[in-house]
Amino acid sequence: MEFDLGDHDGQRLRARPITPKDADALLDFAERSTREDLRLRFFSMIKPAHGPLLDRLTHVDAETAIALVAFDPAVSWEEILGVVRLNHEKGASEGEFAVMVRSDLKGHGIGHELLCLILRLAGERGITRVVGDVLAENRPMLHLVRDLGGRVEGHGPEVGIIRVVFETDRA
Repeated sequence: MEFDLGDHDGQRLRARPITPKDADALLDFAERSTREDLRLRFFSMIKPAHGPLLDRLTHVDAETAIALVAFDPAVSWEEILGVVRLNHEKGASEGEFAVMVRSDLKGHGIGHELLCLILRLAGERGITRVVGDVLAENRPMLHLVRDLGGRVEGHGPEVGIIRVVFETDRA
């Protein structure tokens, strides 16, 4: 299954589910991202490597998660440009999202498209509330949340983390 992400700088981008075969491509994605962008996504400094985190990111239980990668079909089905995830308990009405775009591609609308897509898919699953934790200093992400109709709900689980919320339309 693939999803259209529209045109971005003359490229027609698509999204598809991540698979365990994407492990090396996800490492390449992380290596082509800045340390700061990785810190903003994972809330700590990480070093891209094979191991438990990579396994968790590429092995997805379809009943409780959606994980998609953005790619340019004209270039490569395997080169990852961005990633979006939604995790939720089975049958739950609330899920948690995370999104990241490769550092050299930020500001081109890919994150916007990925977040819109995951919110739509959440609604199709009956998830009516999608939350995420964002570092308070991550102004671009907070701006994106507000642009898409999300709101800041309050502080997250730790100082410096903000909880953001989207209400979805149930399909």
